Amino acid sequence: MGTTTMVPQQPQQGSVAVKQTAKDKMQVFKGKLYGPDMMEMWQKSFGDFAQSQMAALMTEVSRNPKLLDCDAVKVILVGKSISDLGLPVSSSLGYAYIVPYGTEPTMIVSYRGYIQLALRTGQYRDINADVVYEGETVTTDRLTGRITITGEPISSNVIGYFAFFELKEGFAKCLYMTKRQMVHYAKRFAKTLSKYSIETIDGMASKPYEPENQQGLGWTGDYHSMGIKTVLRRLLNKWGLLSTEMQKALDEDERNDNEQQSVGRTVDFAPAEVIETAPAQQQQSAQPAPQQPQGGAVQAQMQMQQQQPQARTSQQFFK
Repeated sequence: MGTTTMVPQQPQQGSVAVKQTAKDKMQVFKGKLYGPDMMEMWQKSFGDFAQSQMAALMTEVSRNPKLLDCDAVKVILVGKSISDLGLPVSSSLGYAYIVPYGTEPTMIVSYRGYIQLALRTGQYRDINADVVYEGETVTTDRLTGRITITGEPISSNVIGYFAFFELKEGFAKCLYMTKRQMVHYAKRFAKTLSKYSIETIDGMASKPYEPENQQGLGWTGDYHSMGIKTVLRRLLNKWGLLSTEMQKALDEDERNDNEQQSVGRTVDFAPAEVIETAPAQQQQSAQPAPQQPQGGAVQAQMQMQQQQPQARTSQQFFK
């Protein structure tokens, strides 16, 4: 009669191995971030604020472990790009995000981030962007292009998106896109939605918009916020006075969404004016925004944490 040898069972260590792997990846990322070359790069840009900026990036990566699957150097450079704009890298503040598309880290500036960049130029008296809800009515003055929103929302269903700004010198512009226009725009230009049908995208657009309950990011995770950002970005890109930081953010967004200036006749992507140096004839009526000294971008971030995005405006947007 043969004997049976019992093989002792190995303790399950799968979860430990996963945690160890994530820990190893975090150590690799930390080593890259605090390497001599990267340290020099951050210190040249931010001086005494470099350490706090790098620590904020470490915190953000630890909150989003999917970023550890991306190339560490690329994540660091995207994080620095956000800091260079003077926006906080922390996604919890809602101004900008590092989003991994597969293993490719991408910078996404939210509509709140664009509003902050615009206000920082010192050229805007008012700027706002939001959705139009079911129950509200949008009327357009065909002569001036100005819009008026009347009525009261009867649900959280979105029927359109608007953006508006007025410069301190009095120039004002607005842009409105219906829900249907945004669906077709997103299908054509948002690369993350290219694989979806019009019907599927329309289903995303038909979901109620409750900003306080939004959890996801991007078109598939927070469709309506991306719609608000799109209408604001289009307005600023065609008519706005842009700082170099705003122009960089717009250019990066266009690359990410695979949008090209050649389609301007369809989607109104006309070149906007950059106000890094104001034209001589405008200097009397509109002074250029002062440049931030070294570390100024970080000071702007600290001020932004005390600010809230503009609340929804009243029904009438023009005086």
